[in-house]
Amino acid sequence: MKKFSRQHHAQIIAVLILIILILLFFNLIKHELIRPDWLAVNKDSISAAYDIFSIVVLLIVSIFSYYRFFRGRTFAMRAQPKITATVHDTSDNYYIHAITVEIENVGPLPIWNPSPVTVAKIHGPNEIEREKVIDQWSRPPFSSDRATNYVIIETGETISFFAHQKIPKEAWAVTYSTSIRAESKDIWATNMTVSNIPLKTVSD
Repeated sequence: MKKFSRQHHAQIIAVLILIILILLFFNLIKHELIRPDWLAVNKDSISAAYDIFSIVVLLIVSIFSYYRFFRGRTFAMRAQPKITATVHDTSDNYYIHAITVEIENVGPLPIWNPSPVTVAKIHGPNEIEREKVIDQWSRPPFSSDRATNYVIIETGETISFFAHQKIPKEAWAVTYSTSIRAESKDIWATNMTVSNIPLKTVSD
């Protein structure tokens, strides 16, 4: 029900307004504020008012449809998120997972202050299987103004966020599910699973 109301909230509001206007009209008749003889005498004025009202409604509906069409297509914020992770060996009983979240702006509008949040689901024996929330990320090194704490992704640009996690060596794999939320409240999501196997060392 909530999903339906979110998807059709504009239509629901329009129907409710129409119902309110109809009830208001019948209440005016009920309390004799509008009488049949008054309607007959003023039918020309009522007809003109109805025509003006119809034009206004048509204009509002046209503007609303135009806005929804372009806001949802041409002027929509669009981004392509990507997450990667590499596994590195240590002398302790854990591996280091180096995680990179990239977001590419593939839409026509700049994206302001994107913020990634990642849930890492560790797969393995019951004693180590759990979920961890990663919300501390290294900021892009090329932020234009660190003092104001802004990050802006212009059209066609890509920025990256970095984080590290210690994952027990007993784990089999880790699934990283990432959502990126912009200042505009737009959200993009992606996920990937990486085996808990460190990179092989290549030597000559």
